[in-house]
Amino acid sequence: MRGLAVLIALASAGCTDALDHVSSVHDLRILAIGSDPPDSVMPAGVDPRSGGVPPLPVFRIKLLLGDDPQAQRSVQYRVTTCPKADRMRCEGLDGGVGSVMVIGEGSAVPVGGIVEAEVTLGRFEQLAELYPLIQKAIEEDPYKGFGGLPLAISVRVWAGDEEVVGGSRIPLWLPIPWATPGLVPNVAPQEPEVLFDGIVALPGDLPEVRSGGFPLDVFEVPDDLKESYVVPTFDGATKTLRESWSYSWFTTKGYFAPEGTGGYNPALQEDNDTDTQLQILDSEPPGEFKVVCVVRDGRGGESWIIRDAFFAGPR
Repeated sequence: MRGLAVLIALASAGCTDALDHVSSVHDLRILAIGSDPPDSVMPAGVDPRSGGVPPLPVFRIKLLLGDDPQAQRSVQYRVTTCPKADRMRCEGLDGGVGSVMVIGEGSAVPVGGIVEAEVTLGRFEQLAELYPLIQKAIEEDPYKGFGGLPLAISVRVWAGDEEVVGGSRIPLWLPIPWATPGLVPNVAPQEPEVLFDGIVALPGDLPEVRSGGFPLDVFEVPDDLKESYVVPTFDGATKTLRESWSYSWFTTKGYFAPEGTGGYNPALQEDNDTDTQLQILDSEPPGEFKVVCVVRDGRGGESWIIRDAFFAGPR
């Protein structure tokens, strides 16, 4: 299925330690790239493929970044969009109208190793540059927008001599005669509620964590919060699917096992378990740290929650 978010971080060094863990935030990392709304459904009477000017929402593009909590350095970011990214990079592509558009940039010093940032796409002053880019994306898309025109979002982050690049896509659903009436915009999944050893951690709480595999989970999500949605098929029909939420876990102390939970298991025809364990060595010094849980709905929507915790040492 087209239009799903993609997130890969590439270290400038080109390799990582074999013992490194994706969930361990100890250097510069892109943890998540979200968009609110996650996509856009264009009305049947306006088709940019035939010269129509599509009405677009203002997309809030949200960044979740990580860095070494001890570094306390400024992290810079730059967000661009283009018709088709080259290995998630929009910058450096050939110039010209409809080639690359800078959405926003900035810098921030992480708090406890975590940065949240936001830029916006679709503001009135951006439209003159954005519409030619959409036209070029249609020209370069072999499916001409069928199944969602994937508007590439590229995120470049750097601090000191480190640099990472990540990418995502915002699906623009162009009019499809037999499917448009059933298409509705996606809504980002509800922020997860994180359970520390069975107890929900609220903002301001500081749950105590011990070494040796500390259990974490997410509060069970009611089925009615997982959206059903319609997608077009090549035979002129539609298919109704249902979301299956998956979770990615991050921490500024230790690591998670497993690092990803939830999601649909086609072999078992049911969702995977959502629980995980936080692994912190006995030798780690006591102190506060952060836990991050990112939820993805499998079709471009994502949200996250950040909670503080306190490592109290061995059991």
